[in-house]
Amino acid sequence: MVILAEHGEPLTKSGLDTAWQRFIKLAIQEEIFTANQRFGLHDLKRKGGTDTPGTFADKQQALWLTEQMMKTYDKSLPEVAPST
Repeated sequence: MVILAEHGEPLTKSGLDTAWQRFIKLAIQEEIFTANQRFGLHDLKRKGGTDTPGTFADKQQALWLTEQMMKTYDKSLPEVAPST
């Protein structure tokens, strides 16, 4: 994903960080969530990986991650058969 600046060029890392901090401060100010619920851009990627429907391979392809990195990003609970 590419996020564009007002001038149409890709947003720099510094610009994205600044915009994100303004967004979070405003959300806290508007009481959308509390300061204790603050989260970062990395948390969004992790949440997206966890919430992506499909198999492990589907999620891996969607996030463009190695199998090892998927262990970091996919925090969904494994489905297991109930005991008998």
